Amino acid sequence: MTHVPELLRINQMNWGNNNIDCLPQQPTLPDGIVFAHKFKKAKLPELPFPIDELPFSYEEDSQRFKAFDYVPTLEEGLRAEVFPCMEKPEEELKNMIECREIREQIRQLTTLHQYNLMRREYNPNAPLHKISLHSIFSGSPGTGKTTLGRLYASLLYQAGALTHGHVVVASRSTFLGTNFGDEEKAVHAVLNAARGGVLMIDEAYLLNPPHPNDPGKHVLQLMMPILADENMHDIAIVLCGYSEPMENLLNLNEGLASRFPNRFKFPDFSVQQLLEISKLRIKKFDYHFTPKAWKLYKELVTQLYEHRDKKKWGNAREVAHLLDKIYIHHAKRCMSAPNAEKMSALTVADVKPVERTLNFTPPHRIGFR
Repeated sequence: MTHVPELLRINQMNWGNNNIDCLPQQPTLPDGIVFAHKFKKAKLPELPFPIDELPFSYEEDSQRFKAFDYVPTLEEGLRAEVFPCMEKPEEELKNMIECREIREQIRQLTTLHQYNLMRREYNPNAPLHKISLHSIFSGSPGTGKTTLGRLYASLLYQAGALTHGHVVVASRSTFLGTNFGDEEKAVHAVLNAARGGVLMIDEAYLLNPPHPNDPGKHVLQLMMPILADENMHDIAIVLCGYSEPMENLLNLNEGLASRFPNRFKFPDFSVQQLLEISKLRIKKFDYHFTPKAWKLYKELVTQLYEHRDKKKWGNAREVAHLLDKIYIHHAKRCMSAPNAEKMSALTVADVKPVERTLNFTPPHRIGFR
């Protein structure tokens, strides 16, 4: 099923002379159409089903076609996650803490693609700018890479660069099986599932371990035809991981680095940013901290940050785990005597038990100081 967020344009296919006006009263939009912003006519193939059975709904107030969520079916046994296209990615992007540079990078990509579509509308024979969507997301865990991956796919979908805007999240274990040649089957299956969207490979540097004969090295080699084919526009491959190991990965193949022109760097969060993230998280549940509870919570986050193990520190994941523990104590307290006001306020009584479970003792030193 193809999502159609705007009026359509024709895909680069030869469908004969089946011209149908794409007017609001006649949403005749089959699978295979690529979308844009101002095209009012498309060449369509013969439809295998009646027009009134198309899987789209039309909203008269917005004059847009709206498709149902698209989630590809993964092959049985394939270890990967799938996330559908987000409806309002711009709002989510605004809520991402300290992502100004990333927002601007994405805006540049989508603007250039929309300009290509507009240029083709005014001059069908004009040469278009080549745009690669393949990207590197580098940074520590918990800095928003997976969230940004979903936003990236959805924004590219809205711009007409992708036909579905979903995300398939894979890892080393997705591709490697128990038998020789399993990685080739898995790569084929994952790429099929990701067509029309984004394929994110988490901790992609694990595909480049020290052993020279490790089968993981074969995975990116199998993807090179897709990466090298400039006509393969309807998929974006995103490699994620720590900065230094990712640079080593790109050195695996002489031409690999050039296939990923878009580099997104995710810095670690400061204490203040972690507190802002905490506010956004509790707001989603209609919670708020009482003044004394907020003061205690800030002290806990500060202590966690100051005593962090930089190699294991999870950034936003740390405050997510901390808040989950607070929610549990809050739920226990509210169950005894529930009321609306009590259920929305996180108090010292919810935070204090969590404080007692945290150990900020510095590691024991052996030897002389």
